[in-house]
Amino acid sequence: MGIHSYIKRENKDRGNGLAIVVGSGMLMATMDLLPEVYRFIEYKEIVTVQDIDKVILFGHSSDFIVVNAWFSISSPQSLQYILSHFKSKKCFVYSNLPLIENQCVTLKHLQHEVKDFVFNLKKEMV
Repeated sequence: MGIHSYIKRENKDRGNGLAIVVGSGMLMATMDLLPEVYRFIEYKEIVTVQDIDKVILFGHSSDFIVVNAWFSISSPQSLQYILSHFKSKKCFVYSNLPLIENQCVTLKHLQHEVKDFVFNLKKEMV
């Protein structure tokens, strides 16, 4: 089965981020706010151990991870496991549950943190 639906942007030149989102509203908001994100995965599509492994692989091939998730019904347990595989400086989270130590408090804060990270990353590459 696998993760059968995820979105990739055409223009990867703007950034190489991976976003894990809960719900279509969060997906649209993240796509609008963060052109630096290249690949988007809907959290509900991560259902098997193989799916989790694929997301971790995608995350390791990305420059950063963004999580935009508001939990009311689903459990964040597998997402917490996925995030445990990455350095916290590489993860940016906006959520109603504490998923990492330093979470963003608003979507604007998330946007600012990602843009600063990508700017500094590109500066280091020059």
